[in-house]
This record gives sequence, structure tokens and C-alpha cells, in this order.
Amino acid sequence: MTLLPCPFCGERNVSICVTMYEPEEREAFAVTCRTRECHGVIYSLGYGLFESRDKAIAAWNTRTSFTPAERS
Repeated sequence: MTLLPCPFCGERNVSICVTMYEPEEREAFAVTCRTRECHGVIYSLGYGLFESRDKAIAAWNTRTSFTPAERS
């Protein structure tokens, strides 16, 4: 799966973060924007992590449609 640009700033400077999820001590994944001053990140499950790389990417790549008036 390919990561889409950041939905917050539009840059392509995004990466998958891998960490250990406690208490089960298993890998967990999140996608984050590495562009300075953006801090875009998609979190889930209350701990901010997904159980698989594909689920983290799918969440990151999910977009919603807004009209310009709805964004204001």
C-alpha cells in the first residue's frame, strides 16, 4: 500500500512508525507526517496505534469530502 500525502498539510513527508504495544508486547503501527510544524498523525484504539501496518495505512489514506464552506 502506498501512503497518500498528509491530509493536514499536503506534504509527502510521511512515514510509518512502529512501536511495542503494551501490555501484550506486540508491534503496533501509526502513520505520521514528518513535516515540521504539521504534526499530522492518525491514531486509533485509544492508544494511538493500529495492530497492522495495512490498517494504519488504510486509516491514513482515508479521506472525507468537505466543501470549502464546511471546512470553515
